[in-house]
Amino acid sequence: MYKILTVVACLVLLGFGLPIVANSGCCGAADKDGGHGSNGNGEGLKPCCEAAIAEGKPPCCTVLSGSKHKCPADGNCPGLAPDFTLTDQDGKKVTLSDLIGKKIVVLEWANWDCPFVVPHYKNKTFADLIDKYTGKDPETDKEKEVVWLTINSTHYAKTEANKAWAKKYDLTHPILSDPTGKAGHLYKATNTPHLYILDKTGHIAYRGAIDNAPLGRLPEGQEYVNYVDAALAELTAGKDVSRAYTKAYGCTVKYPPKEAAGSGG
Repeated sequence: MYKILTVVACLVLLGFGLPIVANSGCCGAADKDGGHGSNGNGEGLKPCCEAAIAEGKPPCCTVLSGSKHKCPADGNCPGLAPDFTLTDQDGKKVTLSDLIGKKIVVLEWANWDCPFVVPHYKNKTFADLIDKYTGKDPETDKEKEVVWLTINSTHYAKTEANKAWAKKYDLTHPILSDPTGKAGHLYKATNTPHLYILDKTGHIAYRGAIDNAPLGRLPEGQEYVNYVDAALAELTAGKDVSRAYTKAYGCTVKYPPKEAAGSGG
């Protein structure tokens, strides 16, 4: 019965000119809010996607750009990145939608008290990527394709602390304050660090860990992999991201206590 329903659903989608992937579940087109189902976070998958997941098949998600995005194993379609406006360490307001269509955007959730975050600043894990992918190309003097935004959703963190951190590590990119946790909850950021990369169409192309070396320690027998570097290299070369999801490690995001209790984080 499921196979018959799936075939019918896919034929209907084909009738509207929507791409599907053979031998997999098929999601409907993005809804008016850019999500694949109920909202822009990509939750509430279409029934055929849910059925595909239940059978262990990889669902596919049709996004606004017309590209095919395979969902991670957990079944969550990346979806359209939610918009937000936050204030940086210098008091300047930054609105995400002002960047969509112009830049690839990296969102990095951070907490200066987290022992999983500090080594990446001491070792310049983030700074090296920021230098590599953002700012001006010294050879052409043209702006590079990427912008990096650090977001501090720690409820007790002050803008002054973000400014002091930027000064300590000689950072000039925006460090955004999110003390209410609104932006963090929009993206379901769970850890510090937690990284999201948004492509130029405004969709989440990657989410997860920065690398495979928590606390700067590489598991025995493994080669170092910087997932964000790999994803940015592919996106800036005009390719699809081959690894769209990894499990984020680190401290829990320190949302306001009542909200944290309500969300289990």
